[in-house]
Amino acid sequence: MHESFSEDLTPFWPDRMISNYALHEPKHIAQQIPESNDSGVWVSKWMTECPFRSDYGNIIANTASRMRIAINLVKAGNNVLHEEVLAKAAQHWKDEDEKVDYLK
Repeated sequence: MHESFSEDLTPFWPDRMISNYALHEPKHIAQQIPESNDSGVWVSKWMTECPFRSDYGNIIANTASRMRIAINLVKAGNNVLHEEVLAKAAQHWKDEDEKVDYLK
């Protein structure tokens, strides 16, 4: 946190009001489309990729990134439903596979 921040940010300290600080926005960040819920996916990808690079423009929220985040959350060691979710996913794919006629 910036050194100018402190617990006593009150109207009694007008020089420390947040409105007195300049706003710096990173450049080249893709904007999500209206009505999109991708901001959480974008932040999750940024948190994951931040140690490797700081190139904001190349972080893209798409189906593959959503799936990777979901898999990481499901397979996390602290997920108490881990085994149940994996069993249901395996059953789902087995059911889907049985619907396909490979001879066509």
